[in-house]
Amino acid sequence: MTNKSSNIIDTAQNAVMDAADNVSEIIGQIDGHDEVFYQSAEFWVGVAFVLVVVLLAKPIGGLVKSMLNKRIDGIAKRIQDAANLRDDAQKLLADYEKKFLNADKEAEAILAKSQREIEYFKKENLSKLEAEMKIREKDAEDRIKAAKEKAAKEISDLTSELTIKTVKTAIMKNLDNKTQDKLIDASISLITKL
Repeated sequence: MTNKSSNIIDTAQNAVMDAADNVSEIIGQIDGHDEVFYQSAEFWVGVAFVLVVVLLAKPIGGLVKSMLNKRIDGIAKRIQDAANLRDDAQKLLADYEKKFLNADKEAEAILAKSQREIEYFKKENLSKLEAEMKIREKDAEDRIKAAKEKAAKEISDLTSELTIKTVKTAIMKNLDNKTQDKLIDASISLITKL
């Protein structure tokens, strides 16, 4: 790029020099001038113009060249940034296309995992429920057994009382005092043996 800029500047300088030569020829050919061309004021104005252009061409050319180089660098940087952005966008597009293609597989994996977790929780809760039911069943059986034992004891106590009352009543009606005393003595002797 810098060779093109210096070629442009050199071409511009050559064009200015050619224009100055053409101006001096035209000035020399003007009718009514008999004097030599380098003695005329117009010639020296043309020379001064050419000298000013030649003297200013190098600094102005350098300034223009540096401005063009900065502009070229800026454009090249923007092109590079755009290329980097395009590459990043293509990578993102490829990643999203992969994710899109893998979305069904991921969804199936998530669904399968959820099903396994549901089965696990179902089995766990079912086993907890079964254990709790066994505990409650055992508790109910224990209560029923205790109630049966209590009822049997109450029936036994009630039967004993009724039997004693009936025997007492029967003894009182059928036995006299002497026989009662013998029975009491026999009962006492049986109790002391135990």
